[in-house]
Amino acid sequence: EKLHLTFSLVQTIDDLFSCPQVAARESLRTVTAPDGRTVKMPGRAFRLEGGPPEASRPWPARPGEHTEEVLREWLGS
Repeated sequence: EKLHLTFSLVQTIDDLFSCPQVAARESLRTVTAPDGRTVKMPGRAFRLEGGPPEASRPWPARPGEHTEEVLREWLGS
């Protein structure tokens, strides 16, 4: 502090999963993957008061999952 340096603790992944602050802020969420596995994923990076606590989609789309829908919308077929 005498040298006016900015510093912070660097945590490992294991540290984050057991960190009381991460748990209190609900920064990790448990989701069910499309194959049925249960995994922990990062939650929202920020929250707005009164906003939804979770993303509208619990799991990222698979490559090509929406291709047909998008082409139909864009090409009108």
